[in-house]
Amino acid sequence: MRHRKRKKRFECRTMGHRKALMRSLLSALFLHQKIKTTVARTKEVRRAADKLVTLGKQSTLHARRQAFEILQDKALVKRLFEKIAPAFEKRAGGYTRTIRISPRHGDGAEMAILELTELIAAPERGKIKPAGKPRQPLKEEVKPKEKREKEKAIPEKKEKKTSGFLEGLRKRFRTDR
Repeated sequence: MRHRKRKKRFECRTMGHRKALMRSLLSALFLHQKIKTTVARTKEVRRAADKLVTLGKQSTLHARRQAFEILQDKALVKRLFEKIAPAFEKRAGGYTRTIRISPRHGDGAEMAILELTELIAAPERGKIKPAGKPRQPLKEEVKPKEKREKEKAIPEKKEKKTSGFLEGLRKRFRTDR
């Protein structure tokens, strides 16, 4: 029996998989302010998102640590507490809205868009970066100006025109067209 069990199990997923799914959906919601997913996932993410925004409104160290335990991203927790939660300061609840859309083509699953009710300006590029290696400079950026100028100064070689049987075949089967 399921007495007093509120969370959905999402069928055959393990506990770790469910946590990872919720964490990624919540991160996407707070980063992009809008996500498109199934209705069942939307209902579960909505509950967790409302709790996190309420934590963000408290603005205490303990609340930050609780939010970090769920989101596992310092930059996202900072955005939640400094940008998202202050936008909902006058609101007592209802921080998200669900909009149902047409079913998914592949399997006919009911789809919905989950979005924050108060839209915040999009984050500036480079402020919130996904975890990973920093971008490596391109090879062109590494070359000094002198080397680039020398490469441009080299004259191109003229091709010799040949005639004959083989040249006719080369023209016919040329791949650079």
